Amino acid sequence: MYSKSSDLPPEIKEVCSNLLKDSNKTIHLEKLLSFLSKNQIYSLLVWESNGIPILLLQEVVNPYFELGTQSFNEDKAKNLILVLKILEILLLEDKSIKKVFVDSCFHYYLYKYITIYEQAPVYENLRKLTLNVLYALLHNSDLHVHNQMKNTEIVPIILKSIDLGTEAVKIQSIDLFFKIVSSEDGLNYACQTFDRFSAINQVLNSVMYHAVQIKSSRIIKSIIRVYLRLCDKQQIRTNLSASKPDNLSNEEIKKVIQNDPECCKMYKEFLEIIKK
Repeated sequence: MYSKSSDLPPEIKEVCSNLLKDSNKTIHLEKLLSFLSKNQIYSLLVWESNGIPILLLQEVVNPYFELGTQSFNEDKAKNLILVLKILEILLLEDKSIKKVFVDSCFHYYLYKYITIYEQAPVYENLRKLTLNVLYALLHNSDLHVHNQMKNTEIVPIILKSIDLGTEAVKIQSIDLFFKIVSSEDGLNYACQTFDRFSAINQVLNSVMYHAVQIKSSRIIKSIIRVYLRLCDKQQIRTNLSASKPDNLSNEEIKKVIQNDPECCKMYKEFLEIIKK
């Protein structure tokens, strides 16, 4: 969705111009984020402003060489955090931005922030924000975007994030994986080979065990939702019926989700499917 106006407001044109000229970009990024948060309708015009996509990409890659070092902290990450929030807004609804984004392989440069498993809060924040950007990219996207995404390393990266992330990151990652398989093409990709499905099943089954241990009904619900989607494929239903995931038949699951009627219904449906 984009503005019917032929141009950006003068003050935002100035912000975009200053972003390209000034060495201290933080204040201009803050102004741009504040504007877009209230005026998403201008997303395409901001994206198409001279030099803005390149500048955003530059701010994404600038911290690469300091990642994992003692010098990298919240202050060093400030511009990156602002840019990730801006990208989430830009990508959320506008399909033309999504197309340019994936065609230019912009998303490749974001993966690094998911695959760094440093425990400091700054890295956790970057993981969450990056997952938000990728979710926005896939939200209401077309087949072209899904195809471009699945042809990258996004699935193994997300599976690793599901496996190794904190509870919050696990939930975001599972929801992102569900977004991938929610398209028919993404589902076909996930179930294309037995080895690929086995890897997915192994991670989800393992994380289900962890979710029961920490009594996270939210993780359990997200995992069940993914399994129900995977079960739309006959061969997956057959595989799961023949070899039921150990941790999905655990009676403790019912205790954890007992206060979530929707989740209980989903779980019952899943158990019925794999009994057949």
